[in-house]
Amino acid sequence: MHNKIKVLIEYIPSTKGSIDYEQVINNLPQGNNNSNPSALNTAHIGRRGFVLGASKLGSGDKFVSKQDKYPGFMGRQLSDINGVYTPPVQFTLVGTDINNFTIRFDKAAKQFATIINVDGTDYNNNNEVFTWSGLTSNVHKIQIKQWNTPLFPIRITSILVGLTIEYNNSQIRNVIAGSQSTFDNTKPNFNVVNQYGRIDIVDTDDRILQLAEMQLLRANLPIYIFLNAPEKNLNESQNDYMARIKSYMIGNYRSSEWSINYGNSFIQVTLNDEIENWNNTLFGGVVFETARTVYDLLSIILNHIHKEIQLPVYIKEHLQSIRIGFGYLSISNLREAIEKICNIGKINIFNNIKGDLTAL
Repeated sequence: MHNKIKVLIEYIPSTKGSIDYEQVINNLPQGNNNSNPSALNTAHIGRRGFVLGASKLGSGDKFVSKQDKYPGFMGRQLSDINGVYTPPVQFTLVGTDINNFTIRFDKAAKQFATIINVDGTDYNNNNEVFTWSGLTSNVHKIQIKQWNTPLFPIRITSILVGLTIEYNNSQIRNVIAGSQSTFDNTKPNFNVVNQYGRIDIVDTDDRILQLAEMQLLRANLPIYIFLNAPEKNLNESQNDYMARIKSYMIGNYRSSEWSINYGNSFIQVTLNDEIENWNNTLFGGVVFETARTVYDLLSIILNHIHKEIQLPVYIKEHLQSIRIGFGYLSISNLREAIEKICNIGKINIFNNIKGDLTAL
């Protein structure tokens, strides 16, 4: 069996804000007979139009046909010979607390809007994916003013809050995942241990380069690596899909450093996990005048970051058996505080490959 690697990078989280698709669909302009705007809540690549004398049936291309609805919204109004829509094609994005959204145009047809107006401001665009972020509102007015292809209607395959992009075997050249690294190799073996890794991607369609131009490549982006995960179902939300494929996860990371080779579109991103952030998180210390177990102290520290730990039964019982009659934990960063627990209890604390905090 040929293993399939799937990497999901969450450039903008989708946990804040939501779109009321029913209202959005109701205020769209009149669409083409093949238009299927009910599919706007799921990412698609679009469909290529059949070109007589150029297109080949049976080659794997998905063409627009009367029997096969377009996966998204296809308008009726055609752009002029310069790609301009007169008047602009406009609609209203309605929802709750929307401070970002991503419009995906037609990647398969390589068609997209080149001038988009959001809430009165024009934006230039040169990509099938347009991402906007700004003031939080329940209503955003959008105008499509110009298209990259003359004499074509607008083609929008999805409108989503957040931006999560999938990379697969055809783009991934190398993956290092699931390795562990001690913060300081000179320290004792009982320690806080963080995950690290690396992904090499060939950016065949310059998608990551375009994200770099939008300043979306940064440290601490959530990155998830899966092995042989099933594909996303039609109309399945991103959150439901992530929950369904969690058992296939082999790495739950955060981006560390990006490097881009502009000559061959080779992208490399090094990875760590959220434990890396503990170095910059202040723990205010604690004084206890009555007897406490080491397990109690660990719980106090983790409550500071609202984090739970999944301990094997024997480790939990071991930490509960160690009692300290009086003492304190001094002010420090969070990692140093938890390292003290590791040394007292003779344990290692780390995130497993699914991102759950545990210990051995």
